Amino acid sequence: MAQVQTTSIKSPLLGSGFLGITISQCFGAFNDNAFRFLIVFALGTEHANDTAKYAQIVTLTGILLVLPFLLFSSFAGQISDRYSKRSVCLWSKVAELVLMVAGLFAFRWSHPMVFYALVFLMGTQSTFFSPAKYGLLAEMLPAEKLSKGNGVFEMMHYLCIIFGMGFVVVFIAYLPSLTDESLTRPDQFWPASTVLIIFALIGTLAVKGIPFLPAASPDQELMGNPVRELLANFRIIYQSRLLWFTVLGIAFFWFVGPLLQSTILLYHSVWPELENAQGYLVLTVSIGIGLGSVCAGLLSGGKVELGLVPIGSVGMFVGCFMVSFLEDSYLGTFVWLGVSSVCAGFFIVPLNSLLQYAAPPDKKGGIIACSNFLSFTFMIIAQLVYYLLSTKIDPPTMFAFIGFVLLLASVYIVWLLPDVLVRFVLWLVTHSLYRIRVSGRIHIPQDGAALIVSNHVSWVDGILIQAAVDRPIRFLVESGYAHLPVLSQLARLMKIIPISSRSGPKEMLKAVRTARDALATGELVCVFAEGQITRTGGLMPFRRGFQRMTKGLASVPIVPAYLDHVWGSIFSFQGGRFLSKWPRQVPYPVSVAFGSSMPSNTVPWRVRQAVQEVGSKSVELRKTRQIPLHRQFVRMAKAHPFRPCIADSAGDGMSYGKTIVTAMILKRSLRRRLGNHKMVGVVLPTGSGAVLANIAMMMMKRVPVNINYTASLDAVESVRQQCEITQIVTSRKWIEKIETEVKGELVFLEDLEKKVTVVDRLRAALMFWPFCLLPCYVLESWVLRLRKHSIDDLAAVIFSSGSTGEPKGVMLSQHNIVSNVEAVVQVIDPRPRDVLIGTLPFFHSFGLTVTLWMPLLVGARAVYHPNPLEAKEIGDLCRQHSGTLLISTPTFLRNYLRRCTAQDFESIRLLLCGAEKLPLHLEEAFEEKFGIRPYEGYGCTELAPVVSTNIPDYEQGGIRQIGNKSGTVGHPLPGIVARIVDRETGESLPPGAQGVLNVSGPNVMTGYLDQPEATQAVIRDGWYNTGDIATLDEDGFITITDRINRFSKIAGEMIPHIQIEQTLHEIMSVHEQLCAVTGITDEHKGEQLVVLHLPFPEEWDPTILCRKMRERGLPNLWIPMPRLFYAVDAIPVLGSGKLDIRRLREIATVMSAKTI
Repeated sequence: MAQVQTTSIKSPLLGSGFLGITISQCFGAFNDNAFRFLIVFALGTEHANDTAKYAQIVTLTGILLVLPFLLFSSFAGQISDRYSKRSVCLWSKVAELVLMVAGLFAFRWSHPMVFYALVFLMGTQSTFFSPAKYGLLAEMLPAEKLSKGNGVFEMMHYLCIIFGMGFVVVFIAYLPSLTDESLTRPDQFWPASTVLIIFALIGTLAVKGIPFLPAASPDQELMGNPVRELLANFRIIYQSRLLWFTVLGIAFFWFVGPLLQSTILLYHSVWPELENAQGYLVLTVSIGIGLGSVCAGLLSGGKVELGLVPIGSVGMFVGCFMVSFLEDSYLGTFVWLGVSSVCAGFFIVPLNSLLQYAAPPDKKGGIIACSNFLSFTFMIIAQLVYYLLSTKIDPPTMFAFIGFVLLLASVYIVWLLPDVLVRFVLWLVTHSLYRIRVSGRIHIPQDGAALIVSNHVSWVDGILIQAAVDRPIRFLVESGYAHLPVLSQLARLMKIIPISSRSGPKEMLKAVRTARDALATGELVCVFAEGQITRTGGLMPFRRGFQRMTKGLASVPIVPAYLDHVWGSIFSFQGGRFLSKWPRQVPYPVSVAFGSSMPSNTVPWRVRQAVQEVGSKSVELRKTRQIPLHRQFVRMAKAHPFRPCIADSAGDGMSYGKTIVTAMILKRSLRRRLGNHKMVGVVLPTGSGAVLANIAMMMMKRVPVNINYTASLDAVESVRQQCEITQIVTSRKWIEKIETEVKGELVFLEDLEKKVTVVDRLRAALMFWPFCLLPCYVLESWVLRLRKHSIDDLAAVIFSSGSTGEPKGVMLSQHNIVSNVEAVVQVIDPRPRDVLIGTLPFFHSFGLTVTLWMPLLVGARAVYHPNPLEAKEIGDLCRQHSGTLLISTPTFLRNYLRRCTAQDFESIRLLLCGAEKLPLHLEEAFEEKFGIRPYEGYGCTELAPVVSTNIPDYEQGGIRQIGNKSGTVGHPLPGIVARIVDRETGESLPPGAQGVLNVSGPNVMTGYLDQPEATQAVIRDGWYNTGDIATLDEDGFITITDRINRFSKIAGEMIPHIQIEQTLHEIMSVHEQLCAVTGITDEHKGEQLVVLHLPFPEEWDPTILCRKMRERGLPNLWIPMPRLFYAVDAIPVLGSGKLDIRRLREIATVMSAKTI
């Protein structure tokens, strides 16, 4: 496709270039037809009642109009390629202007030979204009706009044809009343001729608006022998099966068109009682073709959709046959003629687009001219056929003849081109069940081989990819599916390559060889490298077989592809089953994205990473159809008002309906108290009140800033000042409980509740049923006034933990959080019957995204408890509400392990753990006691926050898919891509190499609040530098080894703190975090290691621990000195459960100073 785009200008559909050529084309088409039919009426004035003579005039003028296309098409094509197409168009329009002026005098002279000469010259002018104008379309429009542009272009073309003919009909009809004469004479046509001169002038000026485009082939020599050039172009066309059948299809259209048009002109003999019958029928045809052209452009979905061609052919056949039987019915004739005309637009637009797209750039004008020659040859044949038949059969019978010809053509298309039939089937399926958005189609080569490597999400992935590409694709498909009775015929037509890992190596190699042979002959081949449809929702490991397909084929590129939003369709495994679920939406929106091509010898892990990167960019395309969090919640509450929504340990639960109504009351109360500040502080415990406050403020288009009430007074004040917060929504009971001094105006929920008036409560009660019954658009636009709330709006400012310095405000947009929720939902698959136990505070990004918004958006229930350290109460809460989902941290898991019973968590089906490293011994101990395995995930505030997570393996029916690797933090979520880079150079590292983890995706923050320099330091080219040291294996699982700020540089070597901590805990076989390692300044070695610890078990002391570390093979630099072990009352942690690194270092510095 890139080969077609040779010019520097790509005009949008409303750009001056496209607009200029469209206007020029419109007035040219108007003048061509108006001028011809004025001459027909001028010559036929004396033969109005002689049908045979009148038919001769219509036939002769038609032949003269198209004869120049036969004589001069070759030369016109050479001119179009040799010179700038804009210049050719301009001089063609100047010639048209001259001819229109000559016509003004010709109507006064009324000499037949002059009239016929002018028709011939008008045809000559159009001959030179045609290849230039169609060539301009291909040069000005990008490939994905070509079908839509042709649709608009053809619609305007046919409308102007009808306007031109209608203009003449109206002019002739009203001429006697204008001249007060009963007879119509040619010398009375000067007003109409003057209009044509004005239109020709406008068309000429419109060409001036087209930007200058260089000649496609400026060095081409003009051949004096037009036949030789014509034959050369015919050879080019004939050598390309695609071009050959495209040109034949266009020529056939122009055979049928004149037959239809000429037949309509004689319909006054069928309906003598209906005045201007021809005009009404021509109007129907032109409007129908115009409407069909636009629809074809829109339905093509940014590509050339050949599946519309058989639809158009069959539709034209049915319409013409029906018209032939309905001569006594005005309505029936008009309806079926309109159907046939709309289908004609379906037929011609894809063919015209394909001709412009597939023709070689330096021969485009010549190829189009050659197509014109063949088309107008068919037009002349059509005129001769019409002349021979019109005197023998009546117009309805002529329609039957045209229908019979179309029937033969439809059968021929299906028999000769079965792949077009497949496109027809694909078009029906994809446009009825799916709405496909395609990006990156430019990376699929127009000609030649390519291996497409895609993710595998559903049973219809192949159909979706084929529907997104213009060329036929050969797919490698599991032989069990390819040989099913229902699918075997479709598989044969699509030339499916069956493959099965269960049939042994020989069958596998046979499939690989078949695919390789197809690539060697220039075909497109698509392989789903995962080998199976995903059952986990994520991207699985790639199998290496596709390497053999391209081995030794250096010219064959690998094109990564990604299917987005297909998970969730009825053909995916979402919900734990295929098919047996109701579709969420019809048509279901999906995206098919293609990435830049890669060399044929690219290693699998790089191809896999490329597929992930394409997926990340594809998810960004969802933004146009995403809606903000609170608007999604409104829709969920409207759909399920009586479903349980939220509850907490302090009171009764609330349904979705009650939650939204209460939030609306709170919104009204807050509006009376809050000023105009964009950001409002929230100091509330995890619970229903905090949920309602966040919803209400988002509905007010305010940004809730959930403040970390466990932080120091200085940190809280820093947050308030950075956000310029003057008002803080809180609870009097909570402020008294946490005993934290918060500055600013405090807005207490208790006071707001007291001020809720009877009118407010009555309004809310009366609003419930209208809320349930009103359409979403009305509800959001006029009642709640949420339609202007955008997905790009700032959703939250969450402050980093401050574990390594002063807290920074992380700005997360609605798009960031919505995208992260969608990604989390895809892999953990929460369902409406799930109950999430929420204990993480909402000032923690995990708490805000996963425990607050995720359940509200999927229709699940959330039950909250304010203190994550109260393990007994949380266990009771989980048992009481039959919790199924639990989000926690290793610190909190240790408390559950000590204080909760096995029955407390027996209903939990999924436990995710993050914020800090999950030790393997803790993972195993928790599973042993509670029967549920914690799955470690990873994220950070700047990434909204979830990046990756382990999930349960899938194993059923002989299919096993890995979702969990203990010791790792899991696989990146769908739409998120991770890479490991060298700390010094920033270059990507291969699997297994240790480096800095970078992450890209729609979840990457918009930036730090008022700190652009800090933002630029961590985000480059869309990649966020996490500051974590990690490895990435070939299956895509991430292992975090340490943080950059949790290293000590001793004697030039980087010493990891986390690995030392893990070793100490493994030696002591303890589940709790008894010690934490940090570094302090050392004058001689740069830094020295310090261990802060809780009381050790009796059998352990620092000396023994250091000896055991040596026995395990740790380097001497990794082993702290026994004298630098310091006992403390508590390991410093933040409110989120993460280690407070800054405080840890401060304590270590103070304690080491005391011992010196």
